[in-house]
Amino acid sequence: MIKIFNKNLENIYYNYMNFRNKINISFEMFPYSNSVSKNKFYKSFFKLSKLDPRFFSITCNQNSGGNYNTLNLIKNMKNYNKKYIVPHFTCIEHCKNEIKDIANNYWKIGVRKILALRGDNFSNNSKNVFFNASDLVNQLKKIRNFEILVAAYPEKHPESKNEKEDLYNLKKKIDNGANKAITQFFFKTESFLNFRDKCFKIGITKEIVPGILPIYNLSQLKKFTNITNVSVPDWIYNVFNNIDHSSNYHKIISSIILINVVNKLFLEGVRSFHFYTLNRSDIIFSISYLLNIKKIDFSRFV
Repeated sequence: MIKIFNKNLENIYYNYMNFRNKINISFEMFPYSNSVSKNKFYKSFFKLSKLDPRFFSITCNQNSGGNYNTLNLIKNMKNYNKKYIVPHFTCIEHCKNEIKDIANNYWKIGVRKILALRGDNFSNNSKNVFFNASDLVNQLKKIRNFEILVAAYPEKHPESKNEKEDLYNLKKKIDNGANKAITQFFFKTESFLNFRDKCFKIGITKEIVPGILPIYNLSQLKKFTNITNVSVPDWIYNVFNNIDHSSNYHKIISSIILINVVNKLFLEGVRSFHFYTLNRSDIIFSISYLLNIKKIDFSRFV
């Protein structure tokens, strides 16, 4: 294990650069479904807020109410400035009037950023007039002056025919008014860097923010990769294969992996990072401390 990383925690802490005030971080969370998950959601939300993120994005899922569920959750998030909340907004299941209604509702409660997505659930409903995220971006820009974020895929979207088609889908979203892109998670830094270069070559000059996924559970990771094109190096599977996911060893190793990813990307000029939290805060806090992103008084959280 030590040979794989070729560093110990002491070397990482003292040799890595000071990131404080040099990078922007943001977090993705998903809506809760019951009182237990609600407590977990808010516990993580308020703890991660102490890291001064640029924003929180909140996902939506068609199986649990979709856009309306996310809208209601954000409406009920009291005592927090809504301009720092970014709802995921899917379009495939809505007509134009519904899109307009949801968008205006977000604007009225103070939301100024939206992550525009197509959505995964197709149906034969004749009201569907939006079939891709670029259409949604175009429509949202006509409704209100939102800052629009969109998704990008360093290792190609599973439904894209090829890499070229995928890149031009992203370019269309940018051309239609998207202000920034956030990528699918990845573990090979060269995947992101090569993707960024290819985007630049076809005229995409907006910021592309890497999506970073902590490894909390190996079986969960396998589930995620089964529905994406994300490749995971064999050594990661080998390292985690015989370690209890609830152990401190697991958390330490996951933290080290992410620290190395963030550090390598920082050296390549990346200054913004979006973390997929899975409604947890432990590993995010660990890497923030080791990278010195923000001075943290851990005694406040004991």
